[in-house]
Amino acid sequence: MAKAMKAYADGASEQAEAEKARILPKVGVYGESYAYRGERAVATSFNAGFYIQMNLYSPEDLDAIEQAKLSSKAMQERVEETIRNEEAKAKSLLQMEKALAKNLELIQENAKLMEEQLSVSQQLFTSGAINAIQLSEVFSRRADIILAKTNIESEYLKARAGILTLSETNLEGIKHE
Repeated sequence: MAKAMKAYADGASEQAEAEKARILPKVGVYGESYAYRGERAVATSFNAGFYIQMNLYSPEDLDAIEQAKLSSKAMQERVEETIRNEEAKAKSLLQMEKALAKNLELIQENAKLMEEQLSVSQQLFTSGAINAIQLSEVFSRRADIILAKTNIESEYLKARAGILTLSETNLEGIKHE
């Protein structure tokens, strides 16, 4: 988006320069040749000249130049704002990715511990040390961990996709650490 807006802003600044042509004098050269034929003779004539045309006072032309300059400046400001927004978004996504990666590591450790707890709980249930309600509570916590892990993985993938999308725009100053 920033690249497209930059190209548009460059075009707007070129247009501002082109608008100056409205107040510049226009110079031209012309020439005409005529042939006359009458009953007694044939005659020719030639007319040549040059001209200068100027709009000494045209408020439309003067306003067009100023308007083009202001439009160009406004577009440059929008480009800078878009670049700042994309850089901020990229930094935010990088921080989010780091946090989600850490959360994913923690939840994977938690899932391993839950597997051990589930194994022990099943052994205790078969020996009669715990009842079915307690065993179902362990299964419920395991399901919660699996759901949380799935949500974190989904958010992590969204953050990575956002980073990859922004990295293709070649934003400078943003580095994946």
